Amino acid sequence: MTARAEADGVVVIGGSAGSMGQVEAILTKLPPLLAIPVVFILHRGMDVRAGAALAHRLGRVGRLEVVEVEDLTYYRPDQVYLAPPGYHTLIGRSGPTLSSEPRQSYSIPSIDSAFESAADAFGSAATVVGLSCANNDGLAGARQVLAAGGRVLAVDPALVSQPVLVRALATEPGVEFADPLGLATRVAGATSGGSAGASTAPS
Repeated sequence: MTARAEADGVVVIGGSAGSMGQVEAILTKLPPLLAIPVVFILHRGMDVRAGAALAHRLGRVGRLEVVEVEDLTYYRPDQVYLAPPGYHTLIGRSGPTLSSEPRQSYSIPSIDSAFESAADAFGSAATVVGLSCANNDGLAGARQVLAAGGRVLAVDPALVSQPVLVRALATEPGVEFADPLGLATRVAGATSGGSAGASTAPS
């Protein structure tokens, strides 16, 4: 994957404030150069300065720079991307873009919007990941990814503080579940084209 080239696949990860430990676990597992891009969609406040601070904080966790998405952002193998507050982040072949459409699933940024756009852009090459989340935002998008032949991973709902989304995902055939560290390992494998197995039912 090179700057401004179309990516061969994508990993989109969605969660809310209670998912920070899972996000950090994933970042520590990611290699210093990615074969396919990784985009995080996290529910958070609307303060732009706080959003920039979060990107800086997360960038210190692993080996990759964490960059807030802007319009005309292009994928780079040494970066991961964070949806900014106040906009939806839509996933494209060359990079993510921003949308000012109304809230979806009561949320902005919306996990559903990102997952659905990933399914549209990448089809079976899309991987999406559900983390701790206090509502069902992401369920409809995950269904669209599965229908396109893509892969859906999720943290075990028994192991998180806000399991609403991942409990809903447990009703969908084909969703793969793992504990937080196992999930981080599987996400890292997905970024290099691997497909390490995971349980297809939560514990």
